[in-house]
Amino acid sequence: MLDELLAGKLSAVENRFEELTAKLSDPVVLAQTQVMQKLAKEHSDLRELVETFRTHRDVSRRMAEARECKKIRRCASWPAPKRTSFRLSRGDWKND
Repeated sequence: MLDELLAGKLSAVENRFEELTAKLSDPVVLAQTQVMQKLAKEHSDLRELVETFRTHRDVSRRMAEARECKKIRRCASWPAPKRTSFRLSRGDWKND
């Protein structure tokens, strides 16, 4: 697990990424080429880190949920497995 200090810093980076995303859709910023390029570069630089952090957070949440479900032997938030039956007609098979 990430320690709280690192998680806080990554959350701040994620907030900055979201702020940049909003600014890059602002017509005023788009009209200023140099500002737009600077913000686009920063946004691009943060993208991989933010996506990795989000993935880590999601996986950590799912793991915690799985551990909890294992403790209680069932999990109401998980969908029940589908039972599927396959039927093939004679025309579905090809003889070579």
